[in-house]
Amino acid sequence: MTAGLSLLMSRSLIPMPRFLRSIRLALLLSVALAAGGNAQPRPRTDRYDDPLPPAAIARLGTLRLRGCRGPVVFSPDGKHLIAAGGDANTQAVFWDLATGRRVKALTSKETIQHLTFSPDGKQLAAVGAGGFFNPVWDAASGKELFTFKGNQVAFSDGGKKIVSSYGFGEKTTVRSYDTVAGKQRDEWTLEHPRGNDLSLSGDGRFAAIPDEGPNLRVFDLGKKVKVKELPVKLGRIQRGAFSRDGRRLVASGEKGWIAWDWASGKSLGTWSGRVNDVPFFSPDGRRLFWIGSEEEALSASLWVVELEGGRPRRIEVIGSKNWARLAAFAPDGKTMAVLTEGNAIALLDSQTGRDLLPFDGHAGQVQSISFTSDARYVLSGDSCRVLVWETATGRLLRRLPDDLPPGETVLLNTATHGRIATVQSADNTLRLRDLVTAKELRRLKGKDAFVAAAPWDVSAVSADGSCAAILSPTGVRVYDLDNGDIRCQFTTEHPIWGMDFSADGRTLVVTIQDFRKGLLTTFRDARTGRKRETPKDSIVRKRRGGWWPGSSDETKARLQRLKLLDKTGQPAFVGEDGFIANVVESPDGRYLAVKGRTGLPHVLDPTNKQYVRIWDATTRRLVMDLEDTRGMINLGGFAPDARTFLSTTYSSGTIHLWEIATGRERLRLQGHLGGDLRLAFRLDGRALLSGGTDTQVLLWDLTGRMPDGQWRSVRQPPDKLRAAWEALASDDAKAAYAAMWQLVADAEGSTTFLRERLRPVPRPKPGQVARLIATLDAEDFAARQRAMRALETLEESASAELRQTLKGKPTLEVRRRIEALLARLERVPAGEQLQALRAIEALEQIGTPEAQKILQTLADGDPGGRATQEAKASLRRLTKRAAP
Repeated sequence: MTAGLSLLMSRSLIPMPRFLRSIRLALLLSVALAAGGNAQPRPRTDRYDDPLPPAAIARLGTLRLRGCRGPVVFSPDGKHLIAAGGDANTQAVFWDLATGRRVKALTSKETIQHLTFSPDGKQLAAVGAGGFFNPVWDAASGKELFTFKGNQVAFSDGGKKIVSSYGFGEKTTVRSYDTVAGKQRDEWTLEHPRGNDLSLSGDGRFAAIPDEGPNLRVFDLGKKVKVKELPVKLGRIQRGAFSRDGRRLVASGEKGWIAWDWASGKSLGTWSGRVNDVPFFSPDGRRLFWIGSEEEALSASLWVVELEGGRPRRIEVIGSKNWARLAAFAPDGKTMAVLTEGNAIALLDSQTGRDLLPFDGHAGQVQSISFTSDARYVLSGDSCRVLVWETATGRLLRRLPDDLPPGETVLLNTATHGRIATVQSADNTLRLRDLVTAKELRRLKGKDAFVAAAPWDVSAVSADGSCAAILSPTGVRVYDLDNGDIRCQFTTEHPIWGMDFSADGRTLVVTIQDFRKGLLTTFRDARTGRKRETPKDSIVRKRRGGWWPGSSDETKARLQRLKLLDKTGQPAFVGEDGFIANVVESPDGRYLAVKGRTGLPHVLDPTNKQYVRIWDATTRRLVMDLEDTRGMINLGGFAPDARTFLSTTYSSGTIHLWEIATGRERLRLQGHLGGDLRLAFRLDGRALLSGGTDTQVLLWDLTGRMPDGQWRSVRQPPDKLRAAWEALASDDAKAAYAAMWQLVADAEGSTTFLRERLRPVPRPKPGQVARLIATLDAEDFAARQRAMRALETLEESASAELRQTLKGKPTLEVRRRIEALLARLERVPAGEQLQALRAIEALEQIGTPEAQKILQTLADGDPGGRATQEAKASLRRLTKRAAP
């Protein structure tokens, strides 16, 4: 009986006659039986009922109105918003304005740079990056009607004609097309040095083009003549834009904007400041909107002005401040679409700035994600705020600073160990708050303790979360976060661009701007504030996930010690001029993943190659080699047990899980809309968080056994345990990974099963390795072969003595055989050895006392054996995890 049927039957609150109950039961059973054999399981969905990608447990945020890079246009009937997006921005995506749900997508051959509707809304024209294969679609069916050339387009003559322009060099070609026949009508050339910056009026009758001087020229395209030249005293002009009726014109420049009634040349208003893009007229042409900042302001705001006498005012928007540019107006002028730097669209009331279609989630790019220590909550941050989510339900619990008292904001760089520092703008009071509950933990002492006008968050927190450095008007203050006291303070005559603590928290690394020498790194004692000399030893604090600063001198020195850079500082693995882009270290320090590229750092050359390579830092053995021909692979970090490495693909937003032991792919996760990703494992390695430039945060099930986040154990029959055991030896890393989790799901049965099959690596008898090495030089060929086979069976147990022998002066025969043996020892594990390594990983995941007993038995094997080392590492992690 289905859950729905059970629920329906259980809700009978009014007594029924027996015959009615029988009829109802028969009807319900017939419905259930009819659906039982044919119904497919409903795909898992997020809280907005949009489907989740395979393997995703939850989406913290939304897909609605996301992945929109612009341009943006409203349909004339006001029911849909169309935005360019999709792969390489080649899709015109239709979004339902009432719900924000994606409706359909029309695909262009080129990256879409401009969209416009015919007046009746029946045709949609798109301009591509190349400008040669621009489609005109039937908006209802999506059918391509014809193509045209140009990099600007407008419908003219009531929609019967299309006017397009194509600027190249000092010539602009203007064409007209018949929209019914889909044929070109006319073509003529306009001589002008900045034809690429041409703007068309909505009806295609006029064009505005900035010249090389301080003027904006207006051309009548029908008469093919210049009709107006308007002076602009705002520095170099970016471009112009017409009002919907074509009567008004605005030009933005380096120092602001100016608007006119262009036919008469009458100025309608000017504004001085920085403008993010060309301002937009309201549909009636009476108001002007733009995103920009006044000359002394450091952050951009949304502005509006009533033309002809009004004063510019900020529109106070509650919520996201991650604005990128104003995108479009709805036909009624009441709704405006604003693009955020997270490729999301916010629909705002043009009068009040109220978000008309709010969603729980980020509007900007996700820049940080993490689980709390107990994994009950997820913390995600963008450039403006931190969101707190409940892991079990995916419910948004808190927005910081939105949920704080008015005027209080957060210092994002101080978020760690479940705490964050906040500042009250009214009096610069500093508080330490609990990240999950937002409750005040304590006040930080001192007045005027924060530079509110700093262009970014100039603060830092120590790795253990005990102290924070915060920029104040009088210099830098280092606070003890456990009691709120000021540890020390110091001043500097140069502007401070950034701060960070050393790994041990004793040194504060301060980046200052010297106006003659540029950016300089200085060092301060974190307890006294006194200057320190440049430390000789490693002090640079690794970022979360074991990241090293790729271009730092310290990173280069460490890579040189590992012989991954040559004496000149060039990447040895590249083999020619190149540079290191990123380095990430595994949690146990054993592996290093390095991303590098040939050529110079800031020179784009298609012949340059990019690499992602992983080394064993102990043996300097190359573990994995991923060639990145398109520069699309990014480092993603290591799993907590360092047995899995993550990489991401920029273009598609795909996450790849690689098995360190074999270098083969274990799992592939697809659900992001491309771009950079931030990744974080849950401590037990069974779940993964990913947050990206597409504003999404996805929670992934890596086991295949917890689709709703709850682990599912199952008793496995003996034949399935045997099948899983055999799969552990497979070359198919994906099948082996699934088999490992199958074993973990039956903790009791698997430990009994594995105890009977796993044996510790045998220890060589005293002097055995030395005797076998000596036999490699025996006169008897058969004896030499037997010694080779015996040494090979000892695996890593013999490697130390083999390498020591090579350092001496062995005979050519011995050297040749030892080098062959070492090469075999460093090969990808296979067969029984690989099977044992994967079984050890399963035992660590099981983690019961019985599983730990098996691991202890394996850890007592020969110290040089790889299985021995892996078992010891598993026990260390389990002990650390169990510690209070």
